[in-house]
Amino acid sequence: MSLTKYPSALDNASNMPDRVPFVDLYEAAHINLVQDAIKAIEAELGANPSGNLATLKDRLSGVIDENGKLIPYFPGTVLTVGADHCHFTSIQAAIDSITDASSLKRYTVLVYPGVYPEDVTMKEYVDIFGYNKLNTTLQGKLTPAIHTIIANITIKKALPDDYLVDISGNYDTYFYDVRIINEDEGGAVKNTGSGMGVNFYYCHLETANEDDLAFYAYYSSKTTANFYHTTFQIGCASPVYFADGSYGQPRFENCKFLGGSSGIHWDANAGPTPTVIFSYFENWDYGFDAPSTKYVIASNIITLSPYDSIFHNVVNNAQHPIIASIYEE
Repeated sequence: MSLTKYPSALDNASNMPDRVPFVDLYEAAHINLVQDAIKAIEAELGANPSGNLATLKDRLSGVIDENGKLIPYFPGTVLTVGADHCHFTSIQAAIDSITDASSLKRYTVLVYPGVYPEDVTMKEYVDIFGYNKLNTTLQGKLTPAIHTIIANITIKKALPDDYLVDISGNYDTYFYDVRIINEDEGGAVKNTGSGMGVNFYYCHLETANEDDLAFYAYYSSKTTANFYHTTFQIGCASPVYFADGSYGQPRFENCKFLGGSSGIHWDANAGPTPTVIFSYFENWDYGFDAPSTKYVIASNIITLSPYDSIFHNVVNNAQHPIIASIYEE
C-alpha cells in the first residue's frame, strides 16, 4: 500500500462552478499554510520517523520548542506578527521589511491575537490577515494600498476629527470580515479621490459620535466600492453619505443600515448611481434622502417611524428611481 503524494498548492484563481469572489482565494491561502506546515515537519522527521533516542532531541528541535510547543512554519512570503515565536511584534515593522513585493511575489502579514497600538500604511501586494476579528485589533489608522487584502481583524480607536480608513485612490482592494469602529468624533471609512474597485465583504462600519459617518464620499471622488453583507451603524445623520461632486456606481447587496436620519444620503450635486438590493434599513426618518440621482433599489426591507417615508427630497427634475419589491414594515 502506498500513500498518495501531497496535492499541489491550491489555485487562488479557482474556476469552481460555485466560486464566490474572494472567499475561495481566502480559504485557499489558509489551507496552503497548513499544507506547508505539514511538509516542514515531514522534512525534519521524514515521512516515517525513525531513529534512536540519542538523536531524537536534535531531530525534533526544528519543529518543537523547549516548552514542547510546535514551532510554526511559513513560507518566505508570510511574515508573522505577535508576542511570541513571530518575525515581528509590530504590523508596520513587518510591512516595512518587505522590499520586493509584486504581482508575481505577493506577501501576507499574518497577525496573531492581541492589540496593536499603531498606525499602519500598507504596500502594494502585501496583505494583512488577522487571526480573528474578535481578538485581533489594530488600534490606529489604516492606509490601504492598491492590490491588497485586509481580512479577519478589528480596526478600532477613538480618533477625533478623522477617519480610521481612507480608501482614496485605491483599487483592487478587498476587506473581508473586518470591523472598523471609531469610538470618538470621527468616521469609519472615507473616499476623497478615485476609490475604485474597493470591496467590502461581511464587514462592520460603525461610529460612536452622533454627527459622523460610517462611509463618506465627497468632492471629486469616483466611488465604485462594492459592499456585500456589510453593516453600517451610526447614532445620527446618515450611515452612508455622498457629498457634492461625488459620483460612480457603488453597490450595496445584503447590507444593513442602522440608525441615522436616513440610510443613504445624497447631496444636491452628488451624482452616484448606486444599486441597493436585498438590504435592511432601520432609520429614524427616511430610507433614502436622494434629491437628484438615479438609482436601482430592489427587494429591501425598510423600517421607519409611522409618520416618515421611504424617500425624501426627490425633486421634480430628478430621474425616476427604478424600484422593485420594496417592503415597508
